[in-house]
Amino acid sequence: MSSNRVRVDLPNGAEDRINLAKMIAAKHTELGTASPLAQLKWDKVTPAIAAAETAHRESKRLQAQAEAATQTRDAALETIVTFLRASRDVLSGVHADEMRRLGDYGFTVSASGGRAAKETPEEAAKPAS
Repeated sequence: MSSNRVRVDLPNGAEDRINLAKMIAAKHTELGTASPLAQLKWDKVTPAIAAAETAHRESKRLQAQAEAATQTRDAALETIVTFLRASRDVLSGVHADEMRRLGDYGFTVSASGGRAAKETPEEAAKPAS
């Protein structure tokens, strides 16, 4: 005799789990009192299935909104990045001898060693003690 092991896997995804729970509940309802699942706590499971399904639909709706908002943001950021580069370039020309002055506008100005300058332009103008 061969001893074949049978494995019954549970789905991993939320939607697949909800759908399987709905199918099991439907089969249980169809079988009525003859259902072998009658001893399970359907008073807890049935509302949980409904709540999960509602929350999953809402999650998908919000995810779609988030994706749309991200696309809108990214499109606007293209304009902003172009503006930032142009601002940096213009200010670099205006303050070519005092590049730290770009910090007055909010830019992070790096020293030639590659480290970001931690001091404000006012601090940089003070003589070393």
